[in-house]
Amino acid sequence: MKKLIKYIVLFLVFGLTYYFIEVVFNGHSNWSSIIMGGIGGILISFINIYYSIDTPKWKQITITTLVMIFIELTSGMLLRALGFEFWNYSNRFLNVEGLICLRYSLYWLILSTLAIQLDDFLEWIYFGGKRPDGLAAYVRKLISGQ
Repeated sequence: MKKLIKYIVLFLVFGLTYYFIEVVFNGHSNWSSIIMGGIGGILISFINIYYSIDTPKWKQITITTLVMIFIELTSGMLLRALGFEFWNYSNRFLNVEGLICLRYSLYWLILSTLAIQLDDFLEWIYFGGKRPDGLAAYVRKLISGQ
């Protein structure tokens, strides 16, 4: 039961965080962002379970970024097939079907860094995991390749 609660919390925290990031930076969002962010949060947690807190940060960030880009692409394809089109990057440089583009994929690098750190803190605070490094130490490890 505790694991179910953990994944519900992760889904809500990451889903709502992604939704509000879009509102702040784009002025709008939609329900699909909550679902994509929630699924991403759960997958980030799985990645963190597989790759321990001591795994090089660049490796976790790269994998998490690729997972989030895949979620955005497949969600966009599914939503489009259902008759929804909440975003369109057709006018952006290096886009794929207007669903993902280089610019927003690079943003996932930054968001993935913060999401991994957030997952580590949620695991520590609410579920008794190992205490993570602070954000400054985390960034230092990232830059040094640890």
